[in-house]
Amino acid sequence: MNSPEQLAATVSAMRKLVTLSELSEDSIRKLAELATVIDYPEGTILFCEGEYRDQIYLIVDGSMKLEMTTTQCGRQTILTVGSGDLLAWSAILGDGTMTSTAIAVEPSRVIVIVASDLKNCFRRDTKFGYEMMQVVAKALSIRLLATRLQLLDLYHK
Repeated sequence: MNSPEQLAATVSAMRKLVTLSELSEDSIRKLAELATVIDYPEGTILFCEGEYRDQIYLIVDGSMKLEMTTTQCGRQTILTVGSGDLLAWSAILGDGTMTSTAIAVEPSRVIVIVASDLKNCFRRDTKFGYEMMQVVAKALSIRLLATRLQLLDLYHK
């Protein structure tokens, strides 16, 4: 359980993120109560492709590169993400198997939330669950567009 000071700092950090801007104050507080803020030094591997994780991550400051392994080219950076980006959504939408490796490109502050705790909260408070799933859907949409644009750039060189 976070101290009142830690909770206030987490709420403050969350309010600054465009990703969470449409959440109600009540939802921000509920999310903050489930969250831990962790600072990762440059080079830290947040998670690895193929491993199981029951956490989702929301970048507050800094950036992470996402890498995937291919049979043709080995490990390749597919995208770099930063403030406000949501990582590891398969922990709440799928089976929790990571589809890429996330590595801190620079010192990064990240909000970490245990996905099973979040899903339990969704079951108890469907309004909160609906608001959060809208956040996840928007994050997925943005990531899909970024990936499409990267593919267009890759194949039109």
